[in-house]
Amino acid sequence: LPLGRRNAAIAWPQWSPAPCCAAVPRSSARHAAHAAQRPVGLRGRSSAVRAPGRPNQLQVTNLTETTAAGAAVMADTDAFGGRGGTSAACLPTGVLRWAVETAAWSPDEREFSAALSLLPAGDAEAVKCFVQREDQKRALVSRLLQRAAVAHVCGVPGERVEIGRTRGKKPFTLNAKPQAAPNFNFNVSHEGRFTALASDPLCVVGIDIAAPRQLAGRKNMPFPEAVEALRSEFSHSEWATIQSFAPDAAGMEACFQRLWSLKEAYIKARGDGLGFSPLSRAEFAFERDVRGGSTVGGGAAVLWLDGELRRSWCFELGRLGGDHVVCVARGPPREIVDAFGAFTATFGRFGLSDEELGKHVRGCPGPPFTVLQVSALLEMLGGGPAEEAGH
Repeated sequence: LPLGRRNAAIAWPQWSPAPCCAAVPRSSARHAAHAAQRPVGLRGRSSAVRAPGRPNQLQVTNLTETTAAGAAVMADTDAFGGRGGTSAACLPTGVLRWAVETAAWSPDEREFSAALSLLPAGDAEAVKCFVQREDQKRALVSRLLQRAAVAHVCGVPGERVEIGRTRGKKPFTLNAKPQAAPNFNFNVSHEGRFTALASDPLCVVGIDIAAPRQLAGRKNMPFPEAVEALRSEFSHSEWATIQSFAPDAAGMEACFQRLWSLKEAYIKARGDGLGFSPLSRAEFAFERDVRGGSTVGGGAAVLWLDGELRRSWCFELGRLGGDHVVCVARGPPREIVDAFGAFTATFGRFGLSDEELGKHVRGCPGPPFTVLQVSALLEMLGGGPAEEAGH
C-alpha cells in the first residue's frame, strides 16, 4: 500500500457501556443539540452510516459543525482525557496508554547512543538501519516503550525483558505474566510527531495513529487526488462517507484519518499485518448512541468483517496533539493470527468468552494516555536519569 502499515496514541472521550464490547462515546451537549437542529440529507457535511443489523442499508446523517481544520468528525473527543474514561491513576494491572512526543526529543550523539545501548544488539542494529535521524528516533522510542511496558507490568529488570515477534511482525513478551494480567499484550505505533503504546491484560490489542497530511503531503498533491490511490482499500459505503465531504479537502482528510486508523488498529491487533488484504474486508460504520441521540462523532465504531458484523471487537477513537487521530482496538484472543503459535502460547486465559471480555472492557472504558519523556523510559530500563537523552 502507498501508506504502508501505519502505526500510534491519545486520550479518550467518556465511554458508556454497550453489549458485547461495543464502547460508545458520549457526545457533548453542543454536539447533540447541533445535530438535532440539522436536517438529515445529502447536502452539507453528511456521512453514510450503516444501519445496525442491516448490512446493505445505509442511513445518511449529518456531522456536527463546520470542518474547521478537518476536526468536525472528531468533535466528540478531547485530547488526553478530557471528559472522562478510566483515570490513569486507577487502571487495572496490564492496562497502559503511554505516549511520547518523539518530535520534541532532541538528543545529541552521546545521549542517543546511551539510549540505544539499552536495546539488544539486534534491535539496536535495526534502529541504525534507518537513514534519517527522525526515523531512527521513532524506531528507538518504539522499542524503549515496549521494553519499559514489559518491565513495568511483569516486574523484571530491563536487561531481562524478552520480546518476540509473530510472523506478521507483531511484538509480544516472552516473560512470565502477573496473575492479574494473564493475557498481557501490547502494541505500538508511530506517525507524525508521536510514538505510543497501548496494552491490555485480557483482550488482544492494536493501536494506530493517522497524522495530518501523511498522505497528501508525501505525494505533494491535493488530498482528494492523493486518496484516490487507496480507493480499493475502502468499502463502497466508507468511500461514500469520505467523498460526502467533498469539496472540503480538510473534512475528507479527517474522515479518512478516522477510517484508516480503525482499519490499521484492527489488523495490528490480529497480528497478520500485510497478510490482511484488501483492507476493504474490514468495513467500519458508526451507530447511533440511542441514549444521547447523536450519530457520527458520537456513535460507536462497529466492524463488519467480510460482510459479517463482529461485535466482539471494540474501538477507542480520539485525538493526540489536536490533529493526530488515534485508534485502540481490543478484541478476543481467539482471533489472533499467529502462524508460529508462539504468541498465543503466552496467553494464560486464551479462551475467554465474549461475556467475560465485555465485562472487562466496560470496567475499563478508554483510559487516557500518559505522556512520558524519554528519560522516564530510560529510568524504567535502568538507564538512569543521567542518560535522559534530550529531555
